[in-house]
Amino acid sequence: GRMERAQARRKVKAEWDKLRMLRKEWDALNDSTRATATALVNASLEMEHLSVPSSWRKITATEAFPHLLQRIEGKMWERVAAFAEQLDEGVEELGHLVAKMRCTLGELDQLAILGLVEKEGATPSEAP
Repeated sequence: GRMERAQARRKVKAEWDKLRMLRKEWDALNDSTRATATALVNASLEMEHLSVPSSWRKITATEAFPHLLQRIEGKMWERVAAFAEQLDEGVEELGHLVAKMRCTLGELDQLAILGLVEKEGATPSEAP
């Protein structure tokens, strides 16, 4: 009757709200993951540029800093590795959010089917 319909409407609204929230989360995470990917690419490019100039190597070899370049390269490798790890985590978390959205959409589907069944006046067992 009317009570069940009101309850069903509340359920549907709750699921939609959940979906909207997940979508917001996904958008934010997608942006930050994209930023991390960009940072990873930039850090990798910086390393490539650092490897190119042999003048750097001459300077660092002849002066009192033979380990300077290695230390810089080491620090850059650490940055690249950190960004790569962050990116993996972001992508994994995006996957979890997509799974949650699918679940929520499934719930909405079920509610829609139940709504149709009630309208038709059929029992749930007769539903497709």
